[in-house]
Amino acid sequence: MLRKILLYFTIACALVLAAAWLVSGYYRKEIVQQINAQLSARLNGHVEMADADLAFWATFPQVSLRLEGVTLTGRDTTQQPLLHAQRMYVSVDLMALLRKQVRFQSVHI
Repeated sequence: MLRKILLYFTIACALVLAAAWLVSGYYRKEIVQQINAQLSARLNGHVEMADADLAFWATFPQVSLRLEGVTLTGRDTTQQPLLHAQRMYVSVDLMALLRKQVRFQSVHI
């Protein structure tokens, strides 16, 4: 009986993670736009990034989006960049991501 419960739980977790991976791949452009908008608003600057992808193990047990080529500049674009990171992780709410929304929980540089 316990084995069946564990098996069903494992299958359910795998299905949720697979769905999140598919959603993040299919709606990548929209997700990147949402991330840019939210980070720009929260950091009071302009954020640009090259790419974003779902990362399961980088911030385990939280699910994260791996952001590549992140550059943060101030509102005055003539300034030097405030931050340039080759790779950055943003922990997100998994259920919101499945609804094509991005809600940050934490940022890891």
